[in-house]
Order: sequence, then structure tokens, then C-alpha cells
Amino acid sequence: MDKILYVRNSDFNTVGANKNHVINMVNAFSKFSKISLLCPAKSKSIIKNNFNINDKVNIFNLNIGFLSSKIRIFILYFYFLFINKFDYIVTRDTFFVYLYQIFTNKKNIIFEIHDVRSEKIWSFFIKKIFKKLKYMIVISQGLKDEYVRQGFDEKKIIVLHDGVDLSKYNIERNSKKFKLKNSLNNNPVVSYVGTTNKNRDLETLFSAAKKLPKVNFLIYGSTQNYFSNYNLKNLHFMGYTSIPESIYVNSDILFAGY
Repeated sequence: MDKILYVRNSDFNTVGANKNHVINMVNAFSKFSKISLLCPAKSKSIIKNNFNINDKVNIFNLNIGFLSSKIRIFILYFYFLFINKFDYIVTRDTFFVYLYQIFTNKKNIIFEIHDVRSEKIWSFFIKKIFKKLKYMIVISQGLKDEYVRQGFDEKKIIVLHDGVDLSKYNIERNSKKFKLKNSLNNNPVVSYVGTTNKNRDLETLFSAAKKLPKVNFLIYGSTQNYFSNYNLKNLHFMGYTSIPESIYVNSDILFAGY
């Protein structure tokens, strides 16, 4: 059975969409491999309390979540050198891959990527690390097509669509109760659930909220400083949710700006 290490430079002391994705990935890997997770967190118990992680997943946690992301990635890398007895390394962190490849010729890194960016420095790193990757995982056929168009070897790119547990959606729709619970009027509801960074194109949603005052717009995700620029009666910042299924079922329209 292969030994796999998943490395993620996110602060697992708090909940969030990208961290839920990582947990889903390691849970899936635990079904056919010996999987370990290396990430910033104060303790293993915090990770287990915040996320539904499989008991089969071995956790290496470092109490470095309070540090900047740039400092954390170096600490994660040097800690990794002490525990490196794995067949494959899986990560979404570009700079971790870059550091790894500087000091080894092994092609056992599987790099997971969810988008295509326009920044030149980012493009430089992706092209630099791709040559020595085992595989690159993308989450849609469209992403693979774009990378192939840019000259990347399609044989090294694997499409793994994000999985869905359909049993969680076996929920009775009760939009009236949902609106009352969230102090909404009887107008239609448009919801977004996920990462609230600016690259998620929430500007489009905010623009729609201005033009459609009789529609409720709900944003579920981490609070951002730029939210204060938008003070609309029909725009509601709801914070993080652990039950996105209920929101999906009871909303009239779902927004995905990426």
C-alpha cells in the first residue's frame, strides 16, 4: 500500500472552504493508501473538532498558524525533510513543490491545481515545476484543456472532479422557514458559498445586488475587509457555514464566479 503525504499551508485552527476540500481529499486517499496530512494547527484535536477527518489519516500538525504564509511554507518544508518516508507527496502549494524540486530529482510530487492565473510570476513557477511532477491534478476538463493549449503535456494532467456526497442533499426544501430564520423577506434568494477572496469574482454578485434590490443576495464564507465597501439592504454577509447543503437546497439561484 502506497504511503502518501498531503501538505497544505493553510491554518487549520479555523474552518474554511479550501480546508474542507483538503479533508475530503485525504479522506478519499485513506480508502486505498496510508495517508498523512502535514499542516499548521495547534493540535490534532482542533483539526478533528473542526473537520470530519477519517481516523485512518495520520496527522502531522505544527503550531505555526499565527505566522505569515511565506514563513510557514519554509517551516513545513524543513519539517517535511525529517519525516520524508513517503512514496508520493500531494500538495496545492506551488512554492513547496519548488523547494522540494531544488533539492531532489525525484518525480514523486502530485500537484493539485484549481485555476489558471494571469500573474507572470505564478506562470513562471508552474512551468518551472511541471517538468519534474509525477502528475498534475485539475478539477475540470476545461482547466486541462487550457493547460494543454498553453503547451503542457496532457499525459501528465489528470482530471479529478470534486466529488459530491448526494446523501447529504436528501433534505426537504423549506425556503419559507429558511428565509424566516435568516430574517429575509419573501423575495428570491441568490447564494454563494465558498472562498471569499477577490479572485472569486464576487464583484459580479455585488453589482447584481445593486441592480436587483428586490432579490436577496447571501454570501457564506470568511469575512473580508473589502466587504465594508458594500452596504446594501439586500446583500447579506452570513459568515462561515458548516451546512452548505441546506443553503443550496433552499436557495433559488446559486452563484459560482469561477
